Amino acid sequence: MRVAAGLILSLALAACGGSSSSAGGGNAGGEGGGSGCSLCGGGMGGGSAGGSGGGSAGADGGSAGGAGGGHGGGSAGSGGGSGGGSGGGSFLANYTSGTRIKMQVLSTADGAKMFYGWHDAQLGIDCQFQLASDGVLRCLPPYGPVYAASFFADPGCSQPVGYAECSSPGAAYALLNQYSVCPSVWRVYPISGAYTGDDVYVGTPGRCTQESTSSYAGTYNFYSLGSELPASEFAAGSLSTQ
Repeated sequence: MRVAAGLILSLALAACGGSSSSAGGGNAGGEGGGSGCSLCGGGMGGGSAGGSGGGSAGADGGSAGGAGGGHGGGSAGSGGGSGGGSGGGSFLANYTSGTRIKMQVLSTADGAKMFYGWHDAQLGIDCQFQLASDGVLRCLPPYGPVYAASFFADPGCSQPVGYAECSSPGAAYALLNQYSVCPSVWRVYPISGAYTGDDVYVGTPGRCTQESTSSYAGTYNFYSLGSELPASEFAAGSLSTQ
């Protein structure tokens, strides 16, 4: 019996030594603590060390993560470190307004903020970066609510007529996405007013069909468009990897 008891005590001491190693691992990486032998304080110490390491790692980002790590042992400490690290400055710092193109920020009364889009201060319009007809990324007017596709004012189907599913008296531009080139580009037409013609044309220059505007009553509102605007009228942007 004495031999058996001595053997058990030796095994317990060896396990405690392993616990000390776990504590060191917990202190270094925030994981591995709390796995030691329950017959001595080494295992608890390892868990605390691991928790402290996790708490310290998360202290820069938030005390909540550190506290969670301190009470939870090595593994919890690791979670605390990563949780705290997610804190930091506002992501809006990644966006900057220029002298012409200004960023838009959506905010709420309780202080929430998010990036919303771009505004061209020179033209007085909201815009988004798209590939323009000259192959350059430019801040173009948004697509819609008036579109420049499908309908034309002439029998050769070459002069676009704008159309919208609802009345859009404040719209200033109509966009046409030209798919016949690759990559596709956007063409911009100014809206000059309501279209007053009795007929519109649909199809392609080779197969252009005449239709009455009255047949679209209650479905589409038609708008007269001016000549296509030069792409250079809109602010250019350049894409880079940082």
